[in-house]
Amino acid sequence: IRLCRNLHQGNPAGALDILQPYKDGPLWLRSLGFALLAVAMYLLLIGLFGFAFFGAISELMQQAAAQQAATLAGEAPAPPSFSPALVLAYFVLIGAMVILQFVHMVGFAEISLRDTSVIEAMKRGHGGVLRNALKLLVFLFCFGLLAGTVLVIIAVVLGLVFTLLMLLSPTLATVAGILLYVPFLLCLYPLIYASHYFVWKSMLGDDGPSLVEGHDSIVQA
Repeated sequence: IRLCRNLHQGNPAGALDILQPYKDGPLWLRSLGFALLAVAMYLLLIGLFGFAFFGAISELMQQAAAQQAATLAGEAPAPPSFSPALVLAYFVLIGAMVILQFVHMVGFAEISLRDTSVIEAMKRGHGGVLRNALKLLVFLFCFGLLAGTVLVIIAVVLGLVFTLLMLLSPTLATVAGILLYVPFLLCLYPLIYASHYFVWKSMLGDDGPSLVEGHDSIVQA
């Protein structure tokens, strides 16, 4: 995330800048604290869901066990019945966890780029996401359509290519898969963290000064 900021601001940046944060002890502590707080929030949310719908979930598990027993006995399993409240709460839970993912993404970028405490970063993350909730929903919808279309096209093309290579030589197909997978990761991870940086910048980039970082990398980007 810091490397993305330096590149965006036109500052000197090198490939080895990704190792700079490892020298920052306070950043390590804040990052670990933020990660533990994020996990605690997820567990609390899931725990509240399980506590509120413990009976409905237990009944659903019993239905699944009865269906499996009927299948093993060669009988037609009874159709499952779902509680409407459980289904609605499940989708609410998924939506809340998606929102929390954005909150944690923004908060972690805040910790990475500024000397912000764990609690303050979480507060700023919540505030930024809630202020831009409608924009995020539109973004997720458009991104989902685009990503789905692109993934289908890539899957079809790669599926045909690997099928032909497997017919020729399984070894050749394996080598080709490795040669394609590594460049894919090298392109994917910079895009992921660049998106984190720009989401943070659009929400919290003007809230205060960023941390200043030295540039003593050997390999220049």
